[in-house]
Amino acid sequence: MSAQWGRPLHHVIHAIACTVLGRQSVDGAVRLRADGVDRGRLVLPRTITLSEAARLTGDLVGDAGSVVATTANAGSGLPEQVRLEILHRADGTIAIPVTGSARQADRLRHAWHHPYTAAATVRDVPLVSPDDARDLARWDENLAPVPATTLDATFSRIARALPAATAVAAGEHRLSYAQVEAQASRLAGLLVRSGVQLGEPVVVVSDRPFRAVVEQLAVLKAGAVCLPVGRVTRLRARELTALSGARYVLGDGPGVAPWEPYCRTLSARQAQQAPERGTEGTTPEPSLPRSGFTDVAYCLVDTPDRGRPGARLSAHDAWGSATLARIRRIGRASGEIAVCARPWDPVFVSAMWWAFACGGLLRWHDPAAADAHRSVARHLTGASRPDALLTAEQYARVLAAVDRPADPGTRAVVLTGEPAGDRPVERHAARLPGARLFAEFSGDGAPLPWTVRELPSPGTEPAKAAGDPAAPFTPIGRPAPNVRVRILDESGRALPPGIVGELRAEGCALSCATLPPGGTQPGYPDPLLASGRLARLRADGTLELADARPAPPAAPHVLVRRTPPAVGALRR
Repeated sequence: MSAQWGRPLHHVIHAIACTVLGRQSVDGAVRLRADGVDRGRLVLPRTITLSEAARLTGDLVGDAGSVVATTANAGSGLPEQVRLEILHRADGTIAIPVTGSARQADRLRHAWHHPYTAAATVRDVPLVSPDDARDLARWDENLAPVPATTLDATFSRIARALPAATAVAAGEHRLSYAQVEAQASRLAGLLVRSGVQLGEPVVVVSDRPFRAVVEQLAVLKAGAVCLPVGRVTRLRARELTALSGARYVLGDGPGVAPWEPYCRTLSARQAQQAPERGTEGTTPEPSLPRSGFTDVAYCLVDTPDRGRPGARLSAHDAWGSATLARIRRIGRASGEIAVCARPWDPVFVSAMWWAFACGGLLRWHDPAAADAHRSVARHLTGASRPDALLTAEQYARVLAAVDRPADPGTRAVVLTGEPAGDRPVERHAARLPGARLFAEFSGDGAPLPWTVRELPSPGTEPAKAAGDPAAPFTPIGRPAPNVRVRILDESGRALPPGIVGELRAEGCALSCATLPPGGTQPGYPDPLLASGRLARLRADGTLELADARPAPPAAPHVLVRRTPPAVGALRR
């Protein structure tokens, strides 16, 4: 290496070491001390050659015999300080004692013995040792059973078993499983007779929970893809129509008007006016149900305020896998699932299928109500012992509205969305002492979790709050079942524990595709979903999320386009 790059060997050795160790920190910086003298911080750009990296490193360390490299990687499980010494032996060889962890020494030895070309860059330095590769392969074994059924088939099975049980409740109003099943079957028949094709997106516009549940279930029964939205402008309706290729909008009232120039309008009122066939007011179609469990169920669009253009497609098996994993983790819902989200919000959709998979009741609290958080607080501290699905921000307000400790109170609370760190733990334990608290994190903004973490009891672990400068990494737990999470460098290579890179994920329990803005075909640009967030693995296989700074773009994988069936049908 020294000959092909024209640099002293010890400068090359230190440059490679700084490259490997620098990846332990978010900014890639290494602070160097040579023979006890502080030589400053060094950041090696990943595009420069190793020859240039050796020159920059040599300018700092000179001919020092002992070099200490320090990185800002507190809490990673790896020492922040690593000492290197280069010893020249009588036989002409050199020895490099490394004072650090055994895993760091293995990575350094692997990188030093790697065959480099004369034009090699900092990016070409390997960061994964053979032991790291074995650990990563072992953590990939995260398979769990996947229900081979569709969401609508699951609901129909529960409706046959518990027809009189309440499916949805809001205030004093209730709707039973039999009523939802009958209304959704009738509406699904209208969709099929109106020309809705298998796998075709149907826009569902509803701001009322009862109608939203019936209409979303009807779309799935018709074998179509549900695209739930709230009230939008005509410009936004045109954008979403062009994005998804939708030809039909389901709903009534003023929320449908912006869609009328672009989509044919269908409503539950039309289904009620149709001639009745069958029993219990349903109009069964011989072809229902028509979806397969691997077909797309939902197309969830990103709202402008989230800053994520486009939409994500998710299949029946992804929802089934994520819901089953939640039930296995928490236990079967005791009766009620509380949610405080708009009926088109992904949080509402996730809570809805969690409740229905358990044969439970979805208790909706209107987020627009002035006393919404106090209403949720009264519910969680009541005698019904519900479970709840809330965002971390919502739950903080709910806890603030709880006046006294609840006994027995709620059974479990699941937080979704951005990680909250451990900040809600103490107040949660004081107000809902008998409830377990879980945090689900999704890197792409979808309701299907990438990682899950049960928040610890107060005092069992040092508290870490999201965004806390003193704790730049927030724990987000382990990958959810049937999800493989990867930390990648800018070249798309998997990184070992302690090394910072972009968080990505794949698996049958996640979104299966994305729709780009302005497109009419589903795009499958990468088997790994990108988060744009920096993160790192720990040695025990758990993950920690760095602050909100965007990650460097990872290398694109092969672009694969799948042409959808006619009429813009969206299928996997």
